[in-house]
Amino acid sequence: MAETMNAKRNVAPKSSLLVPQTHITAQGNKEMPRDYFFEPEFEFLQGLHGEGETKNRKSQPESNGSVRMGLRQPPLFRFASLDNQGHVDLEAVPAENTNTTNMVSRYAPRKFEHTVGGVSRKIERFVLFLDEINRFNDGVLDSLLLLLEERCVIYQGKLVELPVVVVATMNPPGYDLSARSLSPPLMSRFNIVKQLYTASPKTLVDVILPPELGLPQSRLDSLMYRHFAVAILAFWGEYNPSRPSSAYLSPEARDLLKAISQAGSESFREDLAFISGKSNYGPDARGARDWILAVDRRICSEHSTADLSCEANGRGNLAKFAVEELGDAIANKLVLNFSPEAQPEDFQRLMQALGNVTFEIFTLPKLDALIRENLG
Repeated sequence: MAETMNAKRNVAPKSSLLVPQTHITAQGNKEMPRDYFFEPEFEFLQGLHGEGETKNRKSQPESNGSVRMGLRQPPLFRFASLDNQGHVDLEAVPAENTNTTNMVSRYAPRKFEHTVGGVSRKIERFVLFLDEINRFNDGVLDSLLLLLEERCVIYQGKLVELPVVVVATMNPPGYDLSARSLSPPLMSRFNIVKQLYTASPKTLVDVILPPELGLPQSRLDSLMYRHFAVAILAFWGEYNPSRPSSAYLSPEARDLLKAISQAGSESFREDLAFISGKSNYGPDARGARDWILAVDRRICSEHSTADLSCEANGRGNLAKFAVEELGDAIANKLVLNFSPEAQPEDFQRLMQALGNVTFEIFTLPKLDALIRENLG
């Protein structure tokens, strides 16, 4: 999700090859038929003619004045021009992306108006974002093979070439036990495969958290985003290259994790080791956001910001709130390698370790100095 949003916000709009807003997003956790992306569907519509109509839908005459049957064009044909009957306007052209010498069909893309400036441009290509692709069912994944290899689909019995770029995201192995691995034939059809790092503490503090939280500036220093971000990093456990999850920490995050481990107490390092043994992956940026918001609600209801200055007493109060909100805000963001229901003692010990690590990060002067040095 985070990778998809980053691509939608930053990659597509900055490319001169794409008209803004010409993207389609689909999530793998939704049930859909095999041919969902490229076959039209009939649907029943309510209301008078003209209500809820789109350029990709053509209504049939009403039979009872309130309910009628309509033809809904599939997502991959959202930007196609339609004829007077509501069908995609196709033209036969020489094949460009296929190995065959046969003619293929190509639809006439409609013009799309820029959100800024009101200038109309024809859609040369659009982007299909597949969020968590490894959660789509097998039928949908199989249907993508032709699209990925030759940028073509079978539409109503015709081979149609599409001006589409496919971008997909998936969680790392072991992060989501309910998600399947992609088949080698499907993986081989992606031209570029990149492994992304989880957000570093500096990225959390400078880029992600301020707009996500939207908290008043007066509480920014009191909440000490830096310390929350470093605690989230510590919840990944000690850095060990042999752990698969360590590959998803950026070099800067790894160096900081090793530095705070060395600067902490002996019990701090023991807690990090215990976390490593019980959790495969730490929380993501959403965990940091939810945790800070939960603590902020406590501040608003029980304390004034003046009581949470950066002096030792104020940091102690803030650390106390942070530890007390761990269970609700963070516990379900960890990717555990054991069942809390089957091993409640281990889960209780894990939450205690998270609390100990949090309290030391917020209150130990040596760690505080290290955090300020690295995160400003």
